[in-house]
Amino acid sequence: MNDKTNEQLMQELVEARQRIAELEADIAKREEIATHMALERAVIMDSVGVGVTLLKDRKFLWVNKQMARTFGYADAELKGLPTAVLYPSVEEFEQLGRAAYPFLAKGERYQAEQRLKRKDGTLLWCNLIGMAINPSDLAQGAIWVVEDIAKQKQAEEDLRKWADIFEYAQWGIAVSDSDGKTIALVNPAFVRMYGYDTVEELIGKPIHELFVPESRAELPGQIGLAHEKGHHIFEAKHFRQDGTIFPVLLDITAVKNKDGSFRYRVVNVQDITARITMEQEQERLRQEMIEAQQRVIQELSTPVIPVLEGIIIMPLIGSVDSMRAQDIMRTLLRGITQYRAQVVILDITGIPIVDTGVAAHLDKTIRAARLKGARVIVTGISESVAESVVDLGIDWGSIETLRDLQTGLTVALRSLGMNNSIDLRLK
Repeated sequence: MNDKTNEQLMQELVEARQRIAELEADIAKREEIATHMALERAVIMDSVGVGVTLLKDRKFLWVNKQMARTFGYADAELKGLPTAVLYPSVEEFEQLGRAAYPFLAKGERYQAEQRLKRKDGTLLWCNLIGMAINPSDLAQGAIWVVEDIAKQKQAEEDLRKWADIFEYAQWGIAVSDSDGKTIALVNPAFVRMYGYDTVEELIGKPIHELFVPESRAELPGQIGLAHEKGHHIFEAKHFRQDGTIFPVLLDITAVKNKDGSFRYRVVNVQDITARITMEQEQERLRQEMIEAQQRVIQELSTPVIPVLEGIIIMPLIGSVDSMRAQDIMRTLLRGITQYRAQVVILDITGIPIVDTGVAAHLDKTIRAARLKGARVIVTGISESVAESVVDLGIDWGSIETLRDLQTGLTVALRSLGMNNSIDLRLK
């Protein structure tokens, strides 16, 4: 039997209603707070620079805007789609699931780099980080963070390429330290070029010690040009480890910070010994060719023509200077000896001017030929040459002169008793 009065029951009812109202208000407030927190989380998740998604039953339960943009989908387009849609193949999707399961089941974070597929079919390298919502019940799903690392992968690939270039380059490459005075890094080609066994032997070595003294004196100016222009090429001579000297071509690049301050220098070094040797050989061959051409020209300009036994003719063409006069004399004396000449005919028809210098040269040549026992006849004296000789007062009284080569040849033949040959030769 209820001993409570109606007033007491009414009071309890009022209190109960108040508690219900308070609970309802508390629930509403909690729901408001939860909704507000959810909205804040959504805003935060949408504002981050990486993709965030909630996966359940191998489907996208929720994705943030960055996740959708990364893979070329509209904001809500991925929701409800199977997660396999982002994988290049079913095999890769299943392989990732098997690898991630042990970590998620233990409540541990799983991280992997994985190729994923955009909506247009292009592939994208991503860094994946996954965490189970409830490790004891993986059916509740997992949260995954998906970061686009395509630029990072490209940078790594570029770095690998540069590393390969540095490692396998045929040129020697050296990098200075931050003060530009010592070697901080070298490639294997540099080590071989300078006759060392290991990279470590060169690390920390003062750069100027590689240069021979004369090249070392020019080094500050060359480095100054590299800093001024950013890039400079010049030749120098360097020491190998054993002290031998070899020529090098240096290509210096000054690497600077954004504010223009110096960071380090990169130097490409090429051993140009073979090139220098080839150039020297080419120069030697060129000189030999020039000398051979000069000899041919000299021989053509001072030919000795044997006419008959005992008679030679030397026709002279062009100007005669001291050097050519010596060639004329030597050639004529060799011809006298070679052909046992008794008579020499010097034909000067081709000499345009006779001055005191030319006369002196001819006089010396004639006297030298006479000392060899040969009779010398000068032919081809033109009117202008005759006038020049007279005007200059040159004494050719001791020289046997005739007006032309034919007359000189006739006299030479008769002097050797070859009258019968004259008609035969001159008809």
